[in-house]
Amino acid sequence: MAKDSRNASAGGVVCDPVGNWGYKRATIQTDNLEVVRALTVEWSKDLGITLIRRIQRVMNYEGQWEIIYVPKNCNLSADRLAKLSLA
Repeated sequence: MAKDSRNASAGGVVCDPVGNWGYKRATIQTDNLEVVRALTVEWSKDLGITLIRRIQRVMNYEGQWEIIYVPKNCNLSADRLAKLSLA
C-alpha cells in the first residue's frame, strides 16, 4: 500500500507442503463488496474493464478459485493489519 496514493497491489507464489508450486484451489476473502461483484457476476464481462477480464481469466484458468465477501467487522485481524500498513 502506498500511503500517498492509497493504491495497493498484491502478488505471490505458493507451494504445497511437498514443494510443488501453485494451487488449483484458492479462496480469496475481501471486505470490498464491489470487487466481489465485479469478479463474480457474469454481466461484468461486458463492462469492458481489461483488469477485471484478466483477473477473471486467471481465476477460471487456474482451477477452483473463488472470491467471497467478508464484512470488515467479521475479519478484524485483517482490518487491523491493513491499517497498520498505513501507519
